Amino acid sequence: MEALSGPLADEQPDIAYQMWKIIHKCNQDDDPMVSFVLNLRSEASAQPNTPLQEHLMQKLETLKKAERDLLNQIEVKSNAREKLAMEMKKFDVTLKQLDEKKKSIRLHQKYTDSCLKDLTNQESMLKLDQIKPLLYTQGQDYPNDQPPISHQQQLKGPVRQELPAGVGTYAGLNSSGNLQSTTQPTSAQANAVAMEPIATEAAASKRSTSGGPHFDSMTGMTDARRIDAVLWHLQNRQVKEGDIQRSLSEFEMFCVSVDEAPWEAATYTHWVRGIHGLLQHLLSALPVVQAHILRCLIEIVKRWNSNIQTGRGRPDGEPMMPDVFVQDHALDHFVKLLQSVNLEVKADVAVLVTTLTTDITLKDTFGNAGGIHALVQILKQKSNDFVLEKALTCVWHMAMSDTNKTIIREAGGLVAIVDLLHTDNDVILENATIALGYLTRDDSNKIAIRKCNGLEKLIATLYYPSESIQSKAAGALWNCASNTENKVVIRQLGSIAALIDLLSSRNESVQENAAGGLWNCAVDTENKRLVRELGGLQPLIHLLSSPVESVVENASGTLWNCAAIGENRVAIRKLGGLDPLLKLLLAHNENIQENAAGAIRNCAINDQNKVALKDLGGLHLFIDLLDKTKYSVLEKLTSTLWICSINNDNKHVIRECNGFPKLLKVLDHENFSIKEKALGILRNCSTLAENRLALISCSAIAKLVEILSGPPEKLTSGMREYAAATLWNVARDDKVTARNEGAIQVLTNLLSDRSDSVVENAAGSLLSLTLNTDNRDHLRDIGGIQALVKCLSSTNEFILENVTGALKNCTSNNERNQKLLRDLDAIPKIIGLLKCGNENVVREAALCLKNLAQNEENNDLIGRSHGVTELVNLVETSPSDSIKKVATFSLSTLAKNPSNKALIPVNLILEVGHLRSSHHVHR
Repeated sequence: MEALSGPLADEQPDIAYQMWKIIHKCNQDDDPMVSFVLNLRSEASAQPNTPLQEHLMQKLETLKKAERDLLNQIEVKSNAREKLAMEMKKFDVTLKQLDEKKKSIRLHQKYTDSCLKDLTNQESMLKLDQIKPLLYTQGQDYPNDQPPISHQQQLKGPVRQELPAGVGTYAGLNSSGNLQSTTQPTSAQANAVAMEPIATEAAASKRSTSGGPHFDSMTGMTDARRIDAVLWHLQNRQVKEGDIQRSLSEFEMFCVSVDEAPWEAATYTHWVRGIHGLLQHLLSALPVVQAHILRCLIEIVKRWNSNIQTGRGRPDGEPMMPDVFVQDHALDHFVKLLQSVNLEVKADVAVLVTTLTTDITLKDTFGNAGGIHALVQILKQKSNDFVLEKALTCVWHMAMSDTNKTIIREAGGLVAIVDLLHTDNDVILENATIALGYLTRDDSNKIAIRKCNGLEKLIATLYYPSESIQSKAAGALWNCASNTENKVVIRQLGSIAALIDLLSSRNESVQENAAGGLWNCAVDTENKRLVRELGGLQPLIHLLSSPVESVVENASGTLWNCAAIGENRVAIRKLGGLDPLLKLLLAHNENIQENAAGAIRNCAINDQNKVALKDLGGLHLFIDLLDKTKYSVLEKLTSTLWICSINNDNKHVIRECNGFPKLLKVLDHENFSIKEKALGILRNCSTLAENRLALISCSAIAKLVEILSGPPEKLTSGMREYAAATLWNVARDDKVTARNEGAIQVLTNLLSDRSDSVVENAAGSLLSLTLNTDNRDHLRDIGGIQALVKCLSSTNEFILENVTGALKNCTSNNERNQKLLRDLDAIPKIIGLLKCGNENVVREAALCLKNLAQNEENNDLIGRSHGVTELVNLVETSPSDSIKKVATFSLSTLAKNPSNKALIPVNLILEVGHLRSSHHVHR
């Protein structure tokens, strides 16, 4: 394409040229568009119009995409800034409200102090003496008759059967908390009792002797008196609502302020009685009174929970406090009150249920009673933030039960909670993420949250400017990521990058849950790769040095998963991750040890990492820990040593750090996998001559024979294979000890194993051992030759090679063995192996026939069985010079028989004769 010096000859002018003309008309020297167009011009000069247009369109699309990404980031930051501004405003408003409340409380406190100063001890005594005769006599509740006249005269007014206005029928409490009729004091008198302080122990003693109730302690009398007073107010219909509220408020304050242990034998029954009475009036009371009753019950339950935590439970023979609620069907009442139109009642019920249902059984009972559905309705209505907070708190407490997790989902609670993730209320948002954290422990809920687009909203919450909320959102995402499909969706929604960013948070809880989420996500192969590409390996390695064990555990677990792919193994080494992982093997936390061992094992698959681990002292550490760790860590350490022992330098290191005695000791472990891996290490190490001598010196042969002689059910196929292979290697240097320790017998037994690998290694061991003359006879005496002959029918070429080689050794200059093979009809089978496609098998078979032909009868039988013909065919047609030479050697022996010599072509007679005249001996 020519330079753009003017319009082109085409009817349609070049686009770049037109743009160039427009820009130059602007006469703006500093306009950035000029540079842009000049660049386009240079590009246009190198390519035709159509590719240029496509190139421009691609650049345009790239710019648009970058613009969209930038706008999205601006929008996210703007939203975060707006939320932060709103939170600051709310904080200012809350601060002002707190100041106002503080002032109000101080005024109330001054007023209370002045009231208490006005009430002298003498006035309090008088009020108590006025009310006691109507309540008790000698520590007992009065029946339906009147108290003695002498006590009645203490009241102002005449004594008569019809009580004056303001005095109704008193409902005394029996042991069950039910009310029974008797005369009762006025509202003012009852208030006096409820509010009266007891100044001294002497005053308490004086009251006890004046006909009032008698208890073992001052606290007992106070508790019983206050409980009776508040229940009297609830029972008496003539008492004003304000007095009832005041009485309940005072009782609530009393429950909050009391410091004594309330569950002594003298007081516990009164509290049980009080709960019965409060619950009896709960449904029938006005909403305002219901709220007061609920708050009183909340404080009572808190005291119960506090005593349980400190080890001070109920007195012997008394019911458990939660059982009292169950007996009165309180949970059913609570379900009804959750549907109240009064918001305060709803909130208080939610708090009470949360406080009461501390065990799973009560949670399940409440859920089955319809409580979950009622709570979910509150979540859906979103009528009041305060009620919503309490309901959410109650929901996530209920979600601790597996049964309730299902009920919440089926009631639509999961969707309702997900919808709350868009709120700007920190408390609601935090409770919503907590609830999702519990709910997503259920597999069905993990699927449900994905289907309702909850993952997307949960991931967005990771960016919320609150570390506490970030932590809980990451925790919920951690749970969700255990689902296979969720792992993919989480990656597609960009969560991997968000979780990696949270690894750098200063909040340790955020670090823990973010690393946990990545741990589950990294089960997916694509996610493993993405963690590396997004720079996640470096912060994970950094977290290995965290002082918080849970953070280290999750970070090391994530690295374990990530190290399952080759690129990550290299990256972990280059980022310096191997050294901190090795140090974690010495951690006190066994989970951390296991994760570190798993990560190291995966990294060791890389050849350069094998060398790096050696250089860092890893092999010495592995050997040192073989007898100091639990089986799950030991399994990974032996696996790592097995992998590392492929390297010859590492084989030397294992010997030098006294690894063989420890590995032999590991063979006594009850775990099959660990024993199998230990045998694999010994097999690899025994390929070196120095190591074979070291193994022999520490009685490795005897230990291997002991293992192979054990019960079959305690031997895996791998254990048998690796033990036989190790004997094969060790037998190269000591064939006598192997025979004396019984190795030939156990190897013979393995020839009938179902596993080809086991048979191959057993036959290989016998191939090595039968190089010894005495071992050939010993093998025959224990039936080993018969077992080898049976293996000639195998289709496995490796087995055939080793078996034929062992038979070749056994028949070398051993007439008894040569005759035994003829008697076992083995010669035709060996001749048949000359047609095998494996050169090694053919070579061993030809040499075996040569040894067998030393016996005249065998020589004749080989000829009659077409052995000579097959050997001649090999000489004439085999492409391998080695096979031709071996076949010719065999023919030289067979040619001693005239009948066989006649079968050999004339052109081969001279060659065979030449070989016979030579002094080469092949066995």
